[in-house]
Amino acid sequence: MASVAAKRLNIVNSHITPNPTLGSYLPSANDQGTEFLKILPETKAIKPTLRWWYKLSGWLLVGEGETYILQDIYGQYSLVTGPCSTFIFRKSYAVLPRFTANASQYVEIQNLDGTTENLMGPVSVLYDPRVHEAIAVRDSVVVQSGYAIVVYKKQESSDNLKEMERQIIYGPAVYSFKPNERIDEFFWQIPLQSDPTTANRKLIRFKKLRVIPDQLYLDIVDVRTSDDALLRIKIMVFFQLVNIQKLLERSHDPVTEITNFLTASIIDFVGQRTFKQFKEDSNLLNLISTYSQVVEFSTTIGYDVFRIVYRGYLGSERLQAMHNEAIEARTKLELEKENEVQTQDLNDLKQSRVLERGKRDRNEEEEKGRFEIEMKRRKHEEEMRIGRLDEERALEKERNRGALMEERRRKENDEKLRFLEREKGLEAEGLKRLSEETGLDVTAYMVAKERRGEKVINVVESAAADDRKKKNRVQLQIPS
Repeated sequence: MASVAAKRLNIVNSHITPNPTLGSYLPSANDQGTEFLKILPETKAIKPTLRWWYKLSGWLLVGEGETYILQDIYGQYSLVTGPCSTFIFRKSYAVLPRFTANASQYVEIQNLDGTTENLMGPVSVLYDPRVHEAIAVRDSVVVQSGYAIVVYKKQESSDNLKEMERQIIYGPAVYSFKPNERIDEFFWQIPLQSDPTTANRKLIRFKKLRVIPDQLYLDIVDVRTSDDALLRIKIMVFFQLVNIQKLLERSHDPVTEITNFLTASIIDFVGQRTFKQFKEDSNLLNLISTYSQVVEFSTTIGYDVFRIVYRGYLGSERLQAMHNEAIEARTKLELEKENEVQTQDLNDLKQSRVLERGKRDRNEEEEKGRFEIEMKRRKHEEEMRIGRLDEERALEKERNRGALMEERRRKENDEKLRFLEREKGLEAEGLKRLSEETGLDVTAYMVAKERRGEKVINVVESAAADDRKKKNRVQLQIPS
């Protein structure tokens, strides 16, 4: 019997990634020009090579989880799955490999009839040479948050033409491909971040689009002013992909196109100004309105350029040396000016502090004088109040004493009056008794008594002519 050529399969359950995670389609500020995109080749499915053994007769032990394929002398195949033992006679046998995919993988199977099928993990597939042409385990595409992939699917049309249907998958997602699907690849040129000039570019290949805000450093060299000064303008662009459909339909390399528009805008801006005017107007390069054409074009290809930052400029060595000398001289003058200003400010501060202290001292003296005057006024008012109170008390005391003396005099007068009334009563009674006993004229007695101590002049006038007149007596009383 001719020996059967047998080769044992060198099975590699390789985690082949037809859609590698390439990160951003543009380098970040921390890349510093390193090769951050490593493209893995598109690997085809593996056709296992079975290693055969021939056994004339005997028992074949098949372990648990193993599957053997047996071939007799007539070329017919049969499968034996363990755990078991089987007797073979004049047969060749080989171990069939098993392909296992986890939850983030899928198994790609190419059948002998030309069809292809993909089985999503977790799954385990046994290679059967009677049915399978090739088989491989592949990783599903992990689309992180902020990224997207473009998938094309073949569709049969009525006229036997195969049309492609486009589908955009946004992350976060894990996507496993179907047999009639493929992922779109992009080939863009970007400036090297170690030397981000428009002339130094590298070609990158990637499959994931970043849809979150991103930035790009860009240096535009050999920009000439109106007075023939050569400059190198450094800018930083902030942008975001907002419409993937527009990008796919209207651009094949948006980074190159946007940088070209930026270069044109910068050259136009600088070319209209002298070097001195450029330095004075350089702050306008931070305004997005300066790049209206760039913003308008980026909108047409699905990008939003929302900010551009001017990072400075570099000139020729001679111009830079002159500029550095001017900067040093200007800086020296500014430092001297600042020192003088600080000295003057210090003197002004000292003088103002002295004036403030004098003003505070004067205010304190005035406040102290007003306080003393106020205290004297209050003391004088208190003394006046106490004097008025003393006078009022003295007057009250005097009034009380006068009232007492008046009351005493009134009582004494009342007593005298009563005494006189008693005397007069006794006297009247005596006169009455005396008049009754002696015939005394009480009235004449009383008048004579009252006139005691007076001088009396009697004038007697005789009226001979008038008989009617009697003798008139005129009495003049002269107090003694």
